[in-house]
Amino acid sequence: MTSSAPQSAASTAVAASSTAVSASIATPSPPSPPSPATPATPGASFWWLLGSLYVSQYLGIAFFVVALVAILRGGGASLDQISLIYLLGMAGALKFLWAPLVDRFSITRFGHYRSWLILLQSALIVVLLSMAGRDPLQEFWVVYALCLVVSTLGMTQDIAVDALACRTVPEDRRGLANGLQAAGGLISFMLGGGLV
Repeated sequence: MTSSAPQSAASTAVAASSTAVSASIATPSPPSPPSPATPATPGASFWWLLGSLYVSQYLGIAFFVVALVAILRGGGASLDQISLIYLLGMAGALKFLWAPLVDRFSITRFGHYRSWLILLQSALIVVLLSMAGRDPLQEFWVVYALCLVVSTLGMTQDIAVDALACRTVPEDRRGLANGLQAAGGLISFMLGGGLV
């Protein structure tokens, strides 16, 4: 009797452990979610490209609100006409209206935002060339309409550049990208409003 009691206790312990093992095998723990991919740290060429894009997108509006205003004022334009120039900056405040279109639609196979940048840079060149040689005093409304197009294209480029930066720049370097954006705007106003 004494030998059968330890045997039954041992068999009960073995049965309980086998039940626990089979239960753990039958109900596996859920897999842990995959960690988000961290973008690689961009090189120096990327930062130069990002900076030049930020400068180019603000260059037109910088010229309009500083240099063009001085040209119009010096030529005797009315204050009503001059005040309209400052309304061109409203494109930056209203760009949220068409920003979803830039995020949703891709134009060519060169990459989603890269395609937008190629298109917008090309369009900016064409519109700026069409403004060359026009007298802002004699053809004010034509020049103003072209300025409005340039301002809208520049703010649309800002949408694409910001989205590209958010997807490319790691989180620990986004402060640098933000500083580059601010510096690009200041350099644009120095070039467009001062040197030009």
